[in-house]
Amino acid sequence: MTRGDWSWRGYLADRMTRLWIVLLPALLLGLFWDSAGVHLAWGPFYQGTEGNAVQQIDVSQNLGVAGLVCNAAFLQTLACQTYGSNGPLWSLANEFWYYLWFPALYGAWHLRRTPLALLCVLAALVTMGLFHGLVEGFLFWLLGVLAQALETRLARMATIARRKWLVLPALLVFLAAIALTKHKPYADAAVALGFFVLLLAVLSTRIRIGHAGLSRLATVASGFSYSLYLTHFPLTLLIAAALVKVRLPVGVGSLGLAALILLGCYAYAFAVYWLFERNTRRVRDLLGRPALPAAERGQNI
Repeated sequence: MTRGDWSWRGYLADRMTRLWIVLLPALLLGLFWDSAGVHLAWGPFYQGTEGNAVQQIDVSQNLGVAGLVCNAAFLQTLACQTYGSNGPLWSLANEFWYYLWFPALYGAWHLRRTPLALLCVLAALVTMGLFHGLVEGFLFWLLGVLAQALETRLARMATIARRKWLVLPALLVFLAAIALTKHKPYADAAVALGFFVLLLAVLSTRIRIGHAGLSRLATVASGFSYSLYLTHFPLTLLIAAALVKVRLPVGVGSLGLAALILLGCYAYAFAVYWLFERNTRRVRDLLGRPALPAAERGQNI
C-alpha cells in the first residue's frame, strides 16, 4: 500500500492460492482416511465415545458434501463443524477472516476515504458482527502486527539488541502465561500477551539458531508445517482406532509407539507438502501473479 501497487485482486489471489493448495487436498484426504476408519475400525474412537478430549462426535455423520464445501469456504465453527474428524481445522477460519479484516481496516486508514476503502470497512464490520466469536482472537492476532511495527525500532537500540539473554525471561513469561490457562476467563489473553513478549524479544534481539544443521532443520520443518497442521489428525485417528485400539498406560512402550506415530505423521505431511504445498509459487505464476519474496515464502499462514 505504501508503494501504491497493492490491490485486492492480487492479494486474494496470493492468499487463496496459499490456503487452498493444501486445504482442498487435505479435505479429500480426510474424507478418505475417515471413510476407511468408519468401515474398518468402527468403534468408540469414531463414535466419539472413547472419552478423549479431541474427538467427541460421530464421524460417520460428518462426512457430507455440504460440510466439505463449508470447510473449503473457511466457515468451519461459524456455519458448520470442522470436516470429518479433523478438529484442528477450527483455527483456519480464524486465520482466513483475520487476513481479510486487517487489510480492509488498514487500507481504509492508509488509502483514506475512497469508496472502495469505505465499502471494505463496511464489509469487515458486517462480518465481524456475524462472526463476533472471532473478534477477541483478532485483537490478540493484532499483537503480532504490533510486534512487527516495534521490531525495527527496538533492534536499533544497541543496548537491547546485544542482550540476547532477554529471550530467556521472555520465554519464562510465556510459560507462566500458559500455566494460567486453567484460570478462565483470562487464559487466552494471558497466552496472547505472553507470546507477544516472547515474540518481541526474539525479533528485537535478532537472535538466530547458531548451529547450521539445526537452522536447516528448522527451515525444512517450517516449510511443511502448514501441511502437517491440516492433515495429521484423520490419519492419527485411524492408526489409534485400527492398531492401538485402547488407551495405553504411560510407559516406555507407549511413549515409543507415540513417537513412531508422530514420525509417521511428519513423513505423511512432508509427502503432502511435496505433492502440493511446494508448488504454491508455480500455481501463483499460472494465475499471473509474481512469486512472493523469499521472506514471505517462509511464512506458514
